[in-house]
Amino acid sequence: MTNRRKPQQRATNSDWKPPRERSELVKAIGAGAGIVVATVLLIFLMKPSDATSAPTTNTTVSTVPVDSSTSAPAGSSTTLPVDSTTTTTAPR
Repeated sequence: MTNRRKPQQRATNSDWKPPRERSELVKAIGAGAGIVVATVLLIFLMKPSDATSAPTTNTTVSTVPVDSSTSAPAGSSTTLPVDSTTTTTAPR
């Protein structure tokens, strides 16, 4: 006497259903990629500058004479030298 089992029926392709909808997968993958891109961008934009190569800024300083009709505090000069110079300063 043999104990033979009946062969199980296989599901056909028309019976198979994916566990998730494709649109849900596309949304999840897009959201994950967006989070990664945003994080990398924020890290790049907010990183501190290199202290060894501080950028320089050009500042133009101009002085003009003070009008003699205005009253100046006692002991101060009423005219300032007229000079236009450009100085280069590094930010602190």
